[in-house]
Amino acid sequence: MQESQQESLARYYREKLHFDGGSQEDIEIPFEITSHQYLKYSEDDLNSDLIHKYINCLSNVKRAIHCQIDSLLYVFDLYDHAIEKRWDFPKKVDHLKQIGVITPRILGKINKNRNLLEHEYLNPNADVVEDALDVAKLFVGYTDRFLKRPFIDASFVNEADTLCVNIELNRLDKRFAISEINTTKKGEREVIEFEISSDSEDYMLFLKFWIIHLSEIK
Repeated sequence: MQESQQESLARYYREKLHFDGGSQEDIEIPFEITSHQYLKYSEDDLNSDLIHKYINCLSNVKRAIHCQIDSLLYVFDLYDHAIEKRWDFPKKVDHLKQIGVITPRILGKINKNRNLLEHEYLNPNADVVEDALDVAKLFVGYTDRFLKRPFIDASFVNEADTLCVNIELNRLDKRFAISEINTTKKGEREVIEFEISSDSEDYMLFLKFWIIHLSEIK
Protein backbone atom coordinates (compact mmCIF):
# COMPACT_ATOMS: atom_id res chain seq x y z
CA MET A 1 0.00 0.00 0.00
CA GLN A 2 1.38 3.40 -1.02
CA GLU A 3 2.13 5.88 1.76
CA SER A 4 0.07 9.04 2.06
CA GLN A 5 1.84 12.39 2.00
CA GLN A 6 1.44 12.76 5.77
CA GLU A 7 2.74 9.22 6.39
CA SER A 8 5.83 9.97 4.30
CA LEU A 9 6.33 13.24 6.16
CA ALA A 10 5.99 11.59 9.59
CA ARG A 11 8.44 8.86 8.58
CA TYR A 12 10.92 11.48 7.30
CA TYR A 13 10.66 13.36 10.59
CA ARG A 14 11.18 10.14 12.53
CA GLU A 15 14.21 8.98 10.53
CA LYS A 16 16.00 12.24 9.66
CA LEU A 17 15.40 14.71 12.48
CA HIS A 18 16.86 14.97 15.96
CA PHE A 19 15.78 16.94 19.02
CA ASP A 20 17.06 20.52 19.33
CA GLY A 21 15.20 21.88 22.37
CA GLY A 22 11.76 22.29 23.83
CA SER A 23 9.51 23.36 26.71
CA GLN A 24 7.86 21.24 29.39
CA GLU A 25 5.08 21.91 31.86
CA ASP A 26 3.05 20.09 34.50
CA ILE A 27 -0.29 18.76 33.28
CA GLU A 28 -3.04 18.41 35.89
CA ILE A 29 -4.95 15.18 35.39
CA PRO A 30 -8.65 15.85 36.19
CA PHE A 31 -9.29 12.66 38.17
CA GLU A 32 -10.04 12.75 41.90
CA ILE A 33 -8.23 9.44 42.54
CA THR A 34 -4.89 8.63 40.92
CA SER A 35 -3.48 5.32 39.79
CA HIS A 36 -0.96 5.48 42.65
CA GLN A 37 -3.78 5.81 45.17
CA TYR A 38 -5.49 2.75 43.70
CA LEU A 39 -2.23 0.83 44.02
CA LYS A 40 -2.05 1.88 47.67
CA TYR A 41 -5.62 0.64 48.17
CA SER A 42 -4.57 -2.67 46.56
CA GLU A 43 -1.68 -3.03 48.99
CA ASP A 44 -3.99 -2.28 51.93
CA ASP A 45 -6.48 -4.86 50.68
CA LEU A 46 -3.78 -7.48 50.26
CA ASN A 47 -2.49 -6.93 53.79
CA SER A 48 -5.93 -6.94 55.41
CA ASP A 49 -7.60 -9.81 57.27
CA LEU A 50 -10.79 -9.68 55.21
CA ILE A 51 -12.03 -12.89 53.63
CA HIS A 52 -12.60 -11.08 50.34
CA LYS A 53 -9.25 -9.26 50.36
CA TYR A 54 -8.07 -10.83 47.09
CA ILE A 55 -11.25 -9.75 45.32
CA ASN A 56 -10.86 -6.19 46.62
CA CYS A 57 -7.17 -6.11 45.75
CA LEU A 58 -7.69 -7.27 42.17
CA SER A 59 -10.53 -4.78 41.71
CA ASN A 60 -8.27 -1.90 42.74
CA VAL A 61 -5.46 -3.24 40.55
CA LYS A 62 -7.78 -2.98 37.58
CA ARG A 63 -8.84 0.55 38.62
CA ALA A 64 -5.18 1.56 38.87
CA ILE A 65 -4.47 0.34 35.35
CA HIS A 66 -7.60 1.90 33.88
CA CYS A 67 -6.84 5.20 35.62
CA GLN A 68 -3.27 5.20 34.31
CA ILE A 69 -4.46 4.46 30.78
CA ASP A 70 -7.02 7.27 30.90
CA SER A 71 -4.34 9.60 32.29
CA LEU A 72 -2.09 8.77 29.34
CA LEU A 73 -4.93 9.36 26.91
CA TYR A 74 -5.59 12.72 28.58
CA VAL A 75 -1.98 13.88 28.28
CA PHE A 76 -1.91 12.90 24.59
CA ASP A 77 -5.25 14.66 23.89
CA LEU A 78 -7.06 11.41 23.16
CA TYR A 79 -9.23 11.17 26.27
CA ASP A 80 -12.18 13.26 25.05
CA HIS A 81 -12.07 11.42 21.75
CA ALA A 82 -12.12 8.11 23.63
CA ILE A 83 -15.18 9.21 25.61
CA GLU A 84 -16.97 10.48 22.49
CA LYS A 85 -16.27 7.29 20.54
CA ARG A 86 -16.93 5.09 23.60
CA TRP A 87 -13.64 3.26 23.42
CA ASP A 88 -13.60 0.16 25.59
CA PHE A 89 -10.49 -1.03 27.46
CA PRO A 90 -8.97 -2.99 24.53
CA LYS A 91 -9.53 -0.04 22.17
CA LYS A 92 -7.74 2.34 24.53
CA VAL A 93 -4.85 -0.07 24.92
CA ASP A 94 -4.64 -0.54 21.16
CA HIS A 95 -4.29 3.21 20.56
CA LEU A 96 -1.56 3.51 23.19
CA LYS A 97 0.16 0.53 21.60
CA GLN A 98 0.04 2.24 18.19
CA ILE A 99 1.94 5.27 19.45
CA GLY A 100 4.54 3.19 21.28
CA VAL A 101 3.52 3.80 24.89
CA ILE A 102 2.54 0.30 26.04
CA THR A 103 2.13 -3.28 24.92
CA PRO A 104 -1.15 -4.94 25.87
CA ARG A 105 0.12 -8.49 26.50
CA ILE A 106 0.60 -8.18 30.27
CA LEU A 107 -2.39 -5.90 30.68
CA GLY A 108 -4.51 -8.51 28.97
CA LYS A 109 -3.61 -11.02 31.67
CA ILE A 110 -4.76 -8.67 34.40
CA ASN A 111 -7.98 -7.83 32.60
CA LYS A 112 -8.63 -11.54 32.05
CA ASN A 113 -8.34 -12.20 35.78
CA ARG A 114 -10.74 -9.38 36.57
CA ASN A 115 -13.20 -10.58 33.91
CA LEU A 116 -13.17 -14.05 35.45
CA LEU A 117 -13.98 -12.48 38.79
CA GLU A 118 -16.84 -10.37 37.45
CA HIS A 119 -18.46 -12.77 35.01
CA GLU A 120 -17.72 -16.23 36.39
CA TYR A 121 -17.81 -15.47 40.13
CA LEU A 122 -14.44 -17.06 40.74
CA ASN A 123 -12.39 -16.16 43.78
CA PRO A 124 -8.80 -15.36 42.68
CA ASN A 125 -6.00 -16.99 44.65
CA ALA A 126 -3.08 -15.23 46.31
CA ASP A 127 -0.57 -15.95 43.53
CA VAL A 128 -2.81 -14.54 40.80
CA VAL A 129 -3.53 -11.37 42.77
CA GLU A 130 0.07 -10.77 43.85
CA ASP A 131 1.30 -11.23 40.27
CA ALA A 132 -1.35 -8.82 39.00
CA LEU A 133 -0.37 -6.21 41.59
CA ASP A 134 3.32 -6.55 40.68
CA VAL A 135 2.54 -6.09 36.99
CA ALA A 136 0.36 -3.05 37.74
CA LYS A 137 3.17 -1.46 39.74
CA LEU A 138 5.63 -2.00 36.91
CA PHE A 139 3.17 -0.64 34.36
CA VAL A 140 2.34 2.49 36.35
CA GLY A 141 6.00 3.07 37.20
CA TYR A 142 7.10 2.72 33.58
CA THR A 143 4.40 4.92 32.05
CA ASP A 144 4.69 7.65 34.70
CA ARG A 145 7.51 9.15 32.62
CA PHE A 146 4.96 10.16 29.99
CA LEU A 147 2.87 12.00 32.61
CA LYS A 148 5.53 13.98 34.48
CA ARG A 149 6.21 17.37 32.90
CA PRO A 150 5.51 16.37 29.30
CA PHE A 151 6.77 18.52 26.45
CA ILE A 152 4.37 21.13 25.10
CA ASP A 153 6.61 22.21 22.22
CA ALA A 154 9.87 21.09 20.66
CA SER A 155 12.23 21.84 17.80
CA PHE A 156 13.87 19.26 15.56
CA VAL A 157 16.61 19.71 12.97
CA ASN A 158 18.26 17.55 10.32
CA GLU A 159 21.98 16.73 10.21
CA ALA A 160 22.73 19.39 7.60
CA ASP A 161 20.92 22.05 9.65
CA THR A 162 18.92 23.02 6.57
CA LEU A 163 15.55 22.02 8.01
CA CYS A 164 14.11 23.07 11.35
CA VAL A 165 10.70 21.79 12.40
CA ASN A 166 8.93 23.46 15.31
CA ILE A 167 6.04 21.49 16.78
CA GLU A 168 3.59 22.61 19.44
CA LEU A 169 1.13 20.21 21.07
CA ASN A 170 -1.76 22.54 21.87
CA ARG A 171 -3.87 20.74 24.46
CA LEU A 172 -6.48 23.49 24.61
CA ASP A 173 -7.27 23.25 20.89
CA LYS A 174 -6.32 19.54 20.73
CA ARG A 175 -3.99 19.81 17.77
CA PHE A 176 -0.39 19.85 16.60
CA ALA A 177 0.80 23.16 15.17
CA ILE A 178 3.77 22.49 12.90
CA SER A 179 6.14 24.97 11.31
CA GLU A 180 8.82 23.88 8.82
CA ILE A 181 11.71 26.25 8.11
CA ASN A 182 13.80 25.24 5.11
CA THR A 183 17.09 27.00 4.36
CA THR A 184 17.98 26.89 0.67
CA LYS A 185 21.50 26.75 -0.78
CA LYS A 186 21.24 30.49 -1.37
CA GLY A 187 20.55 31.05 2.31
CA GLU A 188 16.90 31.88 1.77
CA ARG A 189 14.31 30.68 4.28
CA GLU A 190 11.08 29.03 3.25
CA VAL A 191 8.38 28.58 5.90
CA ILE A 192 5.51 26.08 5.70
CA GLU A 193 2.90 25.97 8.47
CA PHE A 194 0.11 23.46 9.00
CA GLU A 195 -2.00 21.90 11.77
CA ILE A 196 -3.14 18.38 12.62
CA SER A 197 -6.16 18.05 14.91
CA SER A 198 -6.59 15.16 17.33
CA ASP A 199 -9.59 13.83 15.38
CA SER A 200 -7.48 13.51 12.21
CA GLU A 201 -6.20 10.11 11.10
CA ASP A 202 -2.73 11.66 10.77
CA TYR A 203 -2.66 12.72 14.43
CA MET A 204 -1.53 9.27 15.58
CA LEU A 205 1.37 9.31 13.10
CA PHE A 206 2.76 12.56 14.46
CA LEU A 207 2.00 11.59 18.03
CA LYS A 208 4.14 8.47 17.61
CA PHE A 209 6.99 10.60 16.24
CA TRP A 210 6.54 12.99 19.17
CA ILE A 211 6.67 10.21 21.76
CA ILE A 212 9.59 8.30 20.22
CA HIS A 213 11.79 11.39 20.07
CA LEU A 214 10.89 13.00 23.38
CA SER A 215 10.40 10.08 25.79
CA GLU A 216 14.09 9.12 25.55
CA ILE A 217 15.20 12.67 26.40
CA LYS A 218 13.34 12.72 29.71
